[in-house]
Amino acid sequence: WADYEARWQTRRFKDEGRGRDPGKPRWTADAVKDGTTVLVQAEQGLGDTIQFCRYLTDAVDGIGKSGEKIVLEVQAPLARVLQRSPNFSKITVIPRGTKLPRCDLQVPLLSLPRLCGTEMDSIPDHCPYIIAPTDTTKPSGLRRDRLNVGLCWAGKPSHKNDRNRSSALHHFASLLDLPGTDFISLQKGPAAQDIQDLSLAPLLRDMGSGFRDFADTAVVLRDLDLIITVDTSVAHFAGAMARPVWVLL
Repeated sequence: WADYEARWQTRRFKDEGRGRDPGKPRWTADAVKDGTTVLVQAEQGLGDTIQFCRYLTDAVDGIGKSGEKIVLEVQAPLARVLQRSPNFSKITVIPRGTKLPRCDLQVPLLSLPRLCGTEMDSIPDHCPYIIAPTDTTKPSGLRRDRLNVGLCWAGKPSHKNDRNRSSALHHFASLLDLPGTDFISLQKGPAAQDIQDLSLAPLLRDMGSGFRDFADTAVVLRDLDLIITVDTSVAHFAGAMARPVWVLL
């Protein structure tokens, strides 16, 4: 984890200008006290934020346990579900792009394992740590008398490694008529059009196109019996919710 701090010296991180520097010193365990406000900033992809936000939940010893107040800045699609997830009730979650609050210290999200002294036998493994909200979203509407399987076959086209991650929907077509099984598309973005292009709408219910953010995604994932996905944020999100997930690599 100490070596991983070298990421800030790489050309990629410098060129992309990761994060918004609030001009405050870094958080350290000996720098906090009751009343201190620490700004934690998501710095990479959605999947990374989903994986590492577990360090701010009540179940993990470390940051937030010395009386400091925690503000977590995340990508906008994740803000609502974290704001309404019980494990983050003591954290102020704000979407990226809003005005940064006053803070005393700051720390990038993926630096938390180092600051918490994480070793192989102390990796946080409490799941679920993200819970589907019940106060602002309607039920998924899935049939409980059938096996409900979620499917996501493509990631973001702009990802530098997308050609090694994404698949094509036609590879799954022969599976979609399994008896007693409903297939639910969790796909967003241009790939969702594949359902219509391949005339698979009768066999694959498109729910992903209607997701506004991960709060909507969570309501559907909660009611699925299985999620099948390529290497996308959906895989990490299913894991954070302790839902059964198969990841296609």
